[in-house]
Amino acid sequence: MTLIDILQFLLSLFAALLVFSVTIFVHELGHFLAARMKGLEVERFAIGFGPKILSFTRNGVEYSINWIPFGGYVALPQMAPMEMIEGENESETKDLPPISPWAKIVTAFWGPLFSFLLAFVCACLLFMVGKNVNVAMNTTQIGYVAPESPAAEAGILPGDVVTTIDGEPMERWSGNGGGAVTQAVLLSLNKTVEVGIQRGNEDLLFEIEGIPHPEPRWEGLRYLGFEGPANFARELSVNSILKGSPAELANLQIGDQVVAVNGETAFSAFQISDVVEASEGIPILLTILRDGKEVEVEITPQREIETDRIMLGLGWSAPFELEVQKISPFQQIEESAVTMYMTIRALISPTSGVGAKNMSGAVGILNTIRKLIENDFRDFLYFCVFLNINLAILNMLPLPVLDGGHIVFAIIEWFRKRPVDVRILSGINTATFVALLAFMLYVTFFDVRRIHTSYEDKKEAEQQPTLQELKFEKPSEQTP
Repeated sequence: MTLIDILQFLLSLFAALLVFSVTIFVHELGHFLAARMKGLEVERFAIGFGPKILSFTRNGVEYSINWIPFGGYVALPQMAPMEMIEGENESETKDLPPISPWAKIVTAFWGPLFSFLLAFVCACLLFMVGKNVNVAMNTTQIGYVAPESPAAEAGILPGDVVTTIDGEPMERWSGNGGGAVTQAVLLSLNKTVEVGIQRGNEDLLFEIEGIPHPEPRWEGLRYLGFEGPANFARELSVNSILKGSPAELANLQIGDQVVAVNGETAFSAFQISDVVEASEGIPILLTILRDGKEVEVEITPQREIETDRIMLGLGWSAPFELEVQKISPFQQIEESAVTMYMTIRALISPTSGVGAKNMSGAVGILNTIRKLIENDFRDFLYFCVFLNINLAILNMLPLPVLDGGHIVFAIIEWFRKRPVDVRILSGINTATFVALLAFMLYVTFFDVRRIHTSYEDKKEAEQQPTLQELKFEKPSEQTP
């Protein structure tokens, strides 16, 4: 890495930490303002955990920024005891006036409410500037089915149109919200996925039992064989031709659209790659659409010297056709909420194949924010919408320590007409905090492993020869 690369990385990491801290600050600000409104004692407003970086006290409240930037809290001694997170309370709870269950509910709820409001603000900003939408994915037609995969063995074919997954109608290939093929397969609740297919005039239904994904980077998520994010059917246009390659020798031209290979309709570059890799020294027949006319071109794949791969020596247009569209804030929030619902539902299902190791924690979130800040402001804004909706929903789960847990205990107090015993609350909160801490450490391990794998993949890609360095064997040197 150059000095400029290092400085850019550090700057984007600092920006990511700042964004993450603002997200936590707004959430905790909701608790703080509600507590003030309801007359609760506020001891501390902290961003981060652990030792303090800086702090000051004003009007009896200590404000601090701490070294571990993966959360925050407002210390409220009249709420459930949280000493393991917030430290010992300086105020004696017995000397403080009791507060009503309703005051506790409002105080707990305003944190998620403010996260939701921040998501809405980000969604409004994104509506103003426009959201990147890959319109090439506005299809559910399958472009590639991996050989010997569960889908191939079940009879799924390239060109089939996916109409439903587990009875839910499909609208596009990938993306947040319902109706996306890739997410519907990955987050299906059952071990066997029901796939509705339209093939010509036929409506077919397949029951396909998934297996763990064979590629390590997918971390054991369900694999059928057709649902990959780039496996949708698309036009295959040539956008580059390597000098001295079989493609150049066959007089292929930039802009040519390959519509068939060996007489079979071409739906995907992966499909053509499979044919090419099995055809060293054996001519294949490409049907080309050029200037509105179909042309048949015979081309003989050759082995490339630097990579030792059998290739045609051409590059395809990327599977992206980005359009900037004005997506309403409410639709953005709905997409994020539906995706979060589907994820939680799959996480708690024993047959979904989704586990804690597939989740992202604070480290993974920071890394995602860092990369989006470097790449595209629009995508970064959309992730902020998604992140804050997730934060709101997760905190409303009825688990001790979380805001939803505080609300549950307040409701119990409301019906019992007296608070839950403080020793019971303290024990429950301590046990839950330890369990959540273990969960976060577990998730962080996989976050770090993903980042390391991504770095190694990037380093390996940088060591690969450039297009200009690729060289092909001459036809006379090939083995017949």
